[in-house]
Formats: sequence, C-alpha cells, structure tokens
Amino acid sequence: MDNIFKLIKKQFNGALTPSEEQELQAWYNNNANNQRTYTCYYATLKLFRIKQKEKHFTARVIPAYNRIYKITRQKEYTINRKHSIAWIGYVAIVLLAFGVGYLLKSTGENSWDNSMQSIEIAYGSKSLVTLPDGTQVWLNSGSKLEYPGSFGRSNRNVNLKGEAYFEVSKNKELPFRVSSGKIASHVLGTKFNMKAYPEDEKAKITLVEGSLAVENNKNSKANILLKPNQQVIINQKSERTQVRNVIASNYVMWTTSHSKSAALSPTDNAKAPAATCLPKAAARNILFFDEEPLSQIVKDLERAFNVHIVIEDKTLREKHFYGDFCNEETITDILKIIAEKNSLYYTIKGDTIQIMKKNEIRNRVN
Repeated sequence: MDNIFKLIKKQFNGALTPSEEQELQAWYNNNANNQRTYTCYYATLKLFRIKQKEKHFTARVIPAYNRIYKITRQKEYTINRKHSIAWIGYVAIVLLAFGVGYLLKSTGENSWDNSMQSIEIAYGSKSLVTLPDGTQVWLNSGSKLEYPGSFGRSNRNVNLKGEAYFEVSKNKELPFRVSSGKIASHVLGTKFNMKAYPEDEKAKITLVEGSLAVENNKNSKANILLKPNQQVIINQKSERTQVRNVIASNYVMWTTSHSKSAALSPTDNAKAPAATCLPKAAARNILFFDEEPLSQIVKDLERAFNVHIVIEDKTLREKHFYGDFCNEETITDILKIIAEKNSLYYTIKGDTIQIMKKNEIRNRVN
C-alpha cells in the first residue's frame, strides 16, 4: 500500500512515469474500495500541501489519511444512503476534527483553489504529465504549465509557455481551456499540439483529433474553429493569423520515436514533403521543420540540446528549411547533416556553436 501512496503523491506532483501511470490506473480500476482510497488520499494531499515543508509532509499525511479513511469507512456503513453526506464531505469533517481546520482558517479556505500548480521543463528535457482530470500532457524542452488548485472541479484552465501536446479527457460540463499570452484554445475532448514560446515570433496550434476553437484573449469574437489536420499560425506581435492544412502527425513527432532521419534542406526550389518517420514509442530530441527560417530552427535546437547557437549572417538566419531528425541524434549529428547538405560550416566551443557559410570562413582565413 505504501507504494500506491507514493504513486498517488507522484501523480499529485506531476512526476509519474508512463509505466507508473499504468500501474496506478490498473490499481484504481480494480475495485470501488481502491477508488475511495485514491479520492481520500488525494484530498488529504491537497489540504496538507498548504504551506507544508517537504520534510514534514509524509509524516503528517499518512496518519491523517489513516484517520480519515477509518472514520469515513465507518460512516459509510452506518448512515442511510438516502441521507448520507457526500463522501468527500466526511474528509472535510474529519480534517476539521483533528486540527487541520485550524490550518485552513489560518491560510484561508480558498488557499488551495487560488494557488497555482506549476510544472517546468528544463532545456534538454521532456516530460509526460497526467493532470487531475486524466488529461495527458507532453511538455517539450523549456516549457512551463500552470493550473489552479480548483482544476478539475470548478474549471479545467491551464496556462502554457512553450510547447505541449494535449490528449484531453472528455468532460462536457467543464471545457478544457489553454491560455498562452494572447491566445486561448477551448476543447471538450481532443488531441492537439500548441507551440507558443514567448520568445518566438509565431505561435502554432495544430489539431490532430476532435474540434478546437482558438481565440484572441482580447477579442473573443475573433474565433477560429479548427478541423483535424489544420493548423493556425499566429504572429505573437501583430496578432495576424493564418490557417492551413497540414499533416498533423508531423507536428507531434517530438513526442514519439522514429525509424530514420531525413536531411534538412532549403525550400527555395522544392516543396516540403511529408515527414519520413513513423511514430513508434516515447523518445527524445525528435524535431520536424516545415519551411522554417534557420533563426527559428536554431531556437528549437537550443531548447532541445541546451546549447547556444550563433549565426551572424542575416541572410543565412532568414533562409527557410524543411526536414526532420530522428533516432535521437546528437546536436553534432544534426549539425553535420545541416552543414553537408547546405554548404555550411560550424564550430563548437563548450556549449556555444557558431554556424556560417563556407565562403565566409574562407574569407576569414584569407
């Protein structure tokens, strides 16, 4: 049972691995008693998280859970069903009885609901997070996801800075809303990718499955309704939008493993093809570029590999490319492909990389 408590706590903190998520889900689905245990312990975690330090956390939560569960189980069998109080109500009553009510009073009854839970992903890393409502979120490098303590009960609102792929659990009563700067997306249950790093010129929202309404937070009438395999591109400064048809699976390749790699090529005289890689399983450092300027590609590489890349030539920064990289290539592998196919040269000093044209390096030597 201690292992289950650990898994619930990891889910509460957004740190479950895919295998742990499956283990916890299987245990939860096994019987109603497990579901009651989960609900009780999760509620206890919420209340005890208020201004509690980690070193005191487990020691206080486990005894609290045991008291709550024992008393609520007794109540369950002695009170007539027609007049029984909601099970979660017992949790609140018992918590008040042994002193947690004082904690709530001193910190404010709405402290948890008003507090924001935050998940941040470092450069060079990715993470799969399961939200309290069952929604799965893949977070890309350098991303931050926030949601209120009331998430899943009175709302399903999240804030995103960065890139995330969402598989939203269905709930007709509580639409799922993702906000990022001036952009907001509303869904009931769907799969979509949102890329909205504050430092990027453009934000992109790509719909894989279901339906999705995209709006400007300052102008709710300017809604765009996306269909599967459609993408909206928003200039984050001018707020100009463009909707286009795409192969949506290409834009979630970063969440999956692939079988081979395609070279990054300029798009001057050729149309970007569909991605050559087929999804298999979770992995890292899988990038897809569809007629992107090298300046944007550099930002994605910096986030994915936690490096700093310098391109002094303005025309080179503005040159557009397409291609994808699979099999978890290193930054050196990717640079070699880019350089060989496009007559470029690069140098690496520590975590700083400089990219230039070959004729530029010859001029410097001469």
